[in-house]
Amino acid sequence: MVNLLSRRTPGAPFSALVAEQRVRLQSRLIAAAALTPAARAELTARAHARFEAEFEELEREPSLEAALDLLDRFEPLRSEAVRECDREPSGRPDEETAERLAPAGGFVLYWPGRSLETGEADIASRGYFDALDRPPVANWLEAIGRRKSSEREEFEVAFVAFVPASDLSRAQAGCAACCSDALAFVDASLGALATQLRPLLAVAEGRSTRRGSSR
Repeated sequence: MVNLLSRRTPGAPFSALVAEQRVRLQSRLIAAAALTPAARAELTARAHARFEAEFEELEREPSLEAALDLLDRFEPLRSEAVRECDREPSGRPDEETAERLAPAGGFVLYWPGRSLETGEADIASRGYFDALDRPPVANWLEAIGRRKSSEREEFEVAFVAFVPASDLSRAQAGCAACCSDALAFVDASLGALATQLRPLLAVAEGRSTRRGSSR
């Protein structure tokens, strides 16, 4: 059953990341930002082929434990994709390399289990989000949880995903068209979480630029 929560009745704010989460997210962000667009697309396809059962389970019954476990198991694939990018022949940067070195973009939150599978975000974003409102798995960084807006002890789960600068307009259009509340951009309304995340983009940009210039 799809789990729908309206933005008119938001849950408690997401807490600030603890030190362990922040370090983990920053490391994953640096890796995601270092990938070329083609590498991101290939990595996302590999992730779906490898973990489709886990993705389906998260849609049926989202849990923070399962989300964190999926990210841990996915990380070796992303690390290998970064190494493959580093092994590409050096020389004059092509368009993909130039795009990789462009200023970093932003972050989006994705809630598994909320999608209505009606495709509005997919169409409006020109394929940046898929039919289940998911951002590219290559850009998923961390899973976070918060208490729902109810009297019961229930919690909701969301993934923090990186959005490269070149994809910002597509992602913004997809979020605006999403009618299931499965997607939201990370902005000032998210308080402490947004305050923590924004400076990390500059760190990722700097690491990616230094890596590219050394090739």
